[in-house]
Amino acid sequence: RLLTRHNVIFTRLSEDSLVALQTASTEAVKLQQSAIDNPCLLLGISEHGGPTVSKTLEQFRISSDQIRDVVSYMQPSTKAPPKLSDFCETKELPYAPAMQSTLFEAGKISAQMGAPEIRPEHVFLALLEYKEVDGTPQAATRSDDCEAMEILYHMNAELEGEDLCSFLLQCLMEEKASGKKDTSTTKKPEAIVTAGGVAGERDRAAARSLLAECGTD
Repeated sequence: RLLTRHNVIFTRLSEDSLVALQTASTEAVKLQQSAIDNPCLLLGISEHGGPTVSKTLEQFRISSDQIRDVVSYMQPSTKAPPKLSDFCETKELPYAPAMQSTLFEAGKISAQMGAPEIRPEHVFLALLEYKEVDGTPQAATRSDDCEAMEILYHMNAELEGEDLCSFLLQCLMEEKASGKKDTSTTKKPEAIVTAGGVAGERDRAAARSLLAECGTD
């Protein structure tokens, strides 16, 4: 499924998620990439992920500066021969297929949590390939081809994707238990974005998982 800046998914991204996406775009341009990919998205989320993502990264002694260094080291330049458009002040890069899949998966996760917006924590979970199989939480492992975990392994060789996801979800549950509410003023849409496109209220009602416990009532 092709993702463009006019796709309905962008109407559901929270302000922080949009800022993170813009940071990812800026970093991709700096690195002379031909497209915005998951490593740059991870960097954007690490810088503008809000308190929950920041707390999770701090718990595992990971900083956005470390992520930036690793991304810069791992990302080879794919710069093409110069064109007239290269001299424009604003340059919009396309989204790499893997990053498109991540954003759609983030939409699915936010819907399962009953959240009205796609927040940075949803994108972070999607980057770690979080999912539930037969009610069992799973995330990317060392044997998986996960770009985000490959970067994070450089900072902590013993790190596991499930540990990151579990801690983040626990933070969300604690926030819910403490009575904190989503301060977003965005109206909850009738349709939700999933990895396969748009799903209705039937899908939201069918989501029975650990994620639902962390969501917004």
